[in-house]
Amino acid sequence: MPQGSVLGPILFLIYINDLINSAPMFNYILFADDTNIFSKDPQLLKENLKHIEEWCLANKLVLNYTKTFQVIFKSPNKKIANLDNYELELGNQKLEIKQCTKLL
Repeated sequence: MPQGSVLGPILFLIYINDLINSAPMFNYILFADDTNIFSKDPQLLKENLKHIEEWCLANKLVLNYTKTFQVIFKSPNKKIANLDNYELELGNQKLEIKQCTKLL
């Protein structure tokens, strides 16, 4: 499929549509090649993020670890005592925690 084609994004979405089955306990937002994964439980996320990585490898998709990061959504008044509990790894690399992001 040529890059920039009208059908490209639609066919890609069909291709990755079953990604959500690899870890159904999460909420997802899929748009073109941008995937957002949401979880209320950081431990559940730590334990199951590997399923998404395995799905990508099995489907010959390469994760761009430099563009993969995490955002902790919380009330402005809530303090997080131990950020180590929220530390995630993907591909043996720790994911950077960012304060904000753009959703496509």
